[in-house]
Amino acid sequence: MFSLQLLYLKSATYKLYSPWMERQGNYLAVLLSMDQFSGTPRLGLDVFHKDRNEAGDGASVGGTPITITASVIPGNTVVSGLKELVRYEFTIYGSSVSGTTGDWFLFRVLDPVWWEAAS
Repeated sequence: MFSLQLLYLKSATYKLYSPWMERQGNYLAVLLSMDQFSGTPRLGLDVFHKDRNEAGDGASVGGTPITITASVIPGNTVVSGLKELVRYEFTIYGSSVSGTTGDWFLFRVLDPVWWEAAS
């Protein structure tokens, strides 16, 4: 999905959204990995979804977003109950709650894994 992506902290918190993708199953597994970083940033990934006929940015699926740091790599999550369209919200935070401008992450997200529940 993202072979390599650079996120640079311009303020206390910086967000970036992936393009929308069509849901291909009832369950989604996501793996987020950090390749390089500067400072002590934290990177969060949350899953958003919406139906095609809904306007706007969609809503968070809920649950626990992935958070990775220099000492916690990689991160993964499994979500279910998804609507028709799905995308990721990436949030980079600085080393403190107020953030440290100039911190950055070079990260990758592997292609999503979709499946249906066994019945």
